[in-house]
Amino acid sequence: MFLRVLFLSVIVIAVRTLTLPGSGDGLNFLFDFEFSSLLSSKIWLEALTQCVWSAGPGWGICIAYAVYSKRRSDVALSTAIQGLGDMSVALLAGVAVIPALFAFMSSEEALAICASGNNSLAFIALTNVFEQMPGGRLMDTLFFLALLMAAVSSIIAMYSIVYQPCADAGVGKKKTFVIMLAGTILIGVPSAWSSNFFNSQDFVVGMGMVIGAVFSSYALYRFGAEKARTKFLNNPYTGLPMGKWLNISVTLLVPVLAVMMFIWWCVLSVGWNPDWWNPFGTYSLGTLVLQLGGVGLILYISNTRISNSAGPNLFDGESFPPIQDNGFSN
Repeated sequence: MFLRVLFLSVIVIAVRTLTLPGSGDGLNFLFDFEFSSLLSSKIWLEALTQCVWSAGPGWGICIAYAVYSKRRSDVALSTAIQGLGDMSVALLAGVAVIPALFAFMSSEEALAICASGNNSLAFIALTNVFEQMPGGRLMDTLFFLALLMAAVSSIIAMYSIVYQPCADAGVGKKKTFVIMLAGTILIGVPSAWSSNFFNSQDFVVGMGMVIGAVFSSYALYRFGAEKARTKFLNNPYTGLPMGKWLNISVTLLVPVLAVMMFIWWCVLSVGWNPDWWNPFGTYSLGTLVLQLGGVGLILYISNTRISNSAGPNLFDGESFPPIQDNGFSN
């Protein structure tokens, strides 16, 4: 239901936006580009960064959701559809938002708004645009409804990263609910109260996703990329067989690009921030090392305990394990 409302709302807003006088300038800005830009390393790194920021949580979500995979699951096709769906919504959202800015303000003002950040764009600029737009109150309602649906659907998926390990460890539903509620309040309230805290967490979590990609690639390398491809992806029920290129991509290309991105962002953090060493700065390298290093140390110390809490190993490495009733699926 959430995704249906999201898609329908964005489509309606996009159609309405394209009927506005001057929206063509926004479309030109959105889709026009210079081919010479494809030779810029900065463009490619920024594009990769956007991919990680957009689908990054999928590293944890896919692992949590994998417990529901069955022998007949078409993992490759389902994953491809997820990526296509994510890009489709992003493209529709761009068509719905960018032309509206150019329709009600000058190109210089619209470009400044686009560069000001997501919060200013969503909660300040667009609300002003909808106030000036005929029928804008309806469009405003649909926009924030779509934003809410996107948030709720993402939260449901992200919470699975918490409640699945709790279920494996035998933690009851009520206690798991308390843990998730406490974690949400602990992190959410400061983010809602302070934009600096919110931006800092966005920066740190985003970089953590890049590191997570490296760990995921290493895990697949240790298990055997060829074995995973032939036994679990290219099964008799798949509609999208994966070639050997996948082995190179996940074990070599992904970690190399992830490391390059991490180094690049660290260098930028030092270059634009004179207080890069400050462990309590918003975008500083110091806060990145403090938070990610602290989490990494805690996970390293508790790794054995976490692994043992999951109970007996149901995966033999050769076939899909049975789906166990952990008490959270009913």
